[in-house]
Amino acid sequence: KGLLVERILDEAGAEEFLTEVHKIDYSEIEPDARLREVLSAVLGVAPCWVFTASASEHAARCMAKLGVGGLPWQGIIDTRACSLESKHARSSFEAAMRIAGATDPAACLFCDDSVKNIQAASAFGWRTVLVGRTDRDTGAEVRCAEAE
Repeated sequence: KGLLVERILDEAGAEEFLTEVHKIDYSEIEPDARLREVLSAVLGVAPCWVFTASASEHAARCMAKLGVGGLPWQGIIDTRACSLESKHARSSFEAAMRIAGATDPAACLFCDDSVKNIQAASAFGWRTVLVGRTDRDTGAEVRCAEAE
């Protein structure tokens, strides 16, 4: 969004950027049977969406590599659906709820590995789960008071 605000990119340039930045090697992503098992159990209880700061096609490729793409997701809510806002922007949570047909923030459960995103979701009234215990870049323990 910053590139749009600073007028470095226009809407068409943003689309080209999203396409180019996600032309990456996915070969290091391995299927995760445990993740599939956990998500299968959750998806059997309530309708679930993938909410990503990325482009939907990138998320779909990652999900396929992890072995969770074929699960009964309701859909992918991506950066385009959020008007290219950051994932932790209030307007992104509003867009996600609108797309999912949710009216009560407390009925939404948000699972994420970003403390910043968990804090934003909690402030918006969503229930939250911090995924992972170590920072993916530093290996340090991750804590988040807003995570339930």
